[in-house]
Amino acid sequence: MSYHLSQHARHNEQDPLLAGVATNAGRVTTTISKRTNTIEALESLWTQRHHHPRRRVRTLVCVVGAGLTLLVFTFLYEKNTKNKNETVCFGKTNDTAAYACPDTNGIPLSSITLPWGGIHVQFPQPVEQWETPSTNFVNFVANAQGVYGPVLAVLHTNGTYNANTTKRPSGTFYMCGPLQGLNGNACTAKTCGPHSHADYSNTGWDQGHMVSNHEGGLFAGGEQNTFSMCNIWPQGKQFNEQWWQHLEYTTDGYALTTESLILTGPIFANGTNTCMGIFNPEPASGNSTARPSSKTTGPTVPCETTPHSPIPIPSHFFKLLVDVEEKIYWTFLATNNAGPVPQLVPEMLSTWDAIRKMPGVLALPMNLRQAGYIEQHCVVNYTKPDTAFVSGVCSNTTPELIVRHSPPY
Repeated sequence: MSYHLSQHARHNEQDPLLAGVATNAGRVTTTISKRTNTIEALESLWTQRHHHPRRRVRTLVCVVGAGLTLLVFTFLYEKNTKNKNETVCFGKTNDTAAYACPDTNGIPLSSITLPWGGIHVQFPQPVEQWETPSTNFVNFVANAQGVYGPVLAVLHTNGTYNANTTKRPSGTFYMCGPLQGLNGNACTAKTCGPHSHADYSNTGWDQGHMVSNHEGGLFAGGEQNTFSMCNIWPQGKQFNEQWWQHLEYTTDGYALTTESLILTGPIFANGTNTCMGIFNPEPASGNSTARPSSKTTGPTVPCETTPHSPIPIPSHFFKLLVDVEEKIYWTFLATNNAGPVPQLVPEMLSTWDAIRKMPGVLALPMNLRQAGYIEQHCVVNYTKPDTAFVSGVCSNTTPELIVRHSPPY
């Protein structure tokens, strides 16, 4: 039986069921031996009812064959349901999983006062607080109404940094407990489900960090803490790897020596029905869409038609840099552009009043003025070591926010 199953599996390598049968033939045999009593009971019943030798042989063969088939399919069913978590669905088997699915209590939040700076945030739709291993980094994750991801990422810095921290994980992005409906210890390194690293495969869209990996390394205990689907949205490739990164370098440079809050979130000004398409969906049929270059962001499709998990693409992102000591803050608005349209940091400078009035903002700091924070309207861009280009109106009494195009450390 095992020989025939193995031969058949080699001719049907695309059939995971048959391949699984061949692979697990030894384990099935063991299982059968444990259930000998069942077969003996069937044979006893047969002995009472059949006395002809040939009929006994035929009946015994039928009984054993039926029992073997039942045991094989029972084993495969159990393996693919009850033991589904035996599969490592992200990262690599030797990755430490302590930061893979940080804790969440599953309690929906409609508002919260942040533990730093006294800032109160309201959420138009319920979110879960995603507890990362770092006490300086928290995300608030939505999992309903077409929004599947972090609506607000908050990074706290205390004016110091560490450039020698653990690097990114050796495998892919980690799963997000709240997006799997898992709380507490239920989310492990073996959890499978939608909204995963694989959803971005062959789309041309980047996994865009809300708290960046270099921010995790500097301020939040290590880059690996940021590589979760609880911290990711689709971003245009060139936007993520150039213009958005320049804004991250700018805010990080300020936070290196000042107690700060960096608040980042998506905006769905055009709704939540635009999702990632894929390149080369049907190469054999000739209906493929080839990717012109590695810098090209992929196509988009209505979310209800996507073969991937329905992760909507934000139209914009906002970022607030809050100086907790000086009680000042800067507001930036960036367009999630799929093409090579440049966005310079001074051009991203905006106001919170303008952003909070936009449709599709899912996290609203409500008391900045009441808490005594004053919004700033300028940045300084040093085009040469001794020459400054000033964007907006700067006050001589407040610290400079210097635009940076490379890591500030």
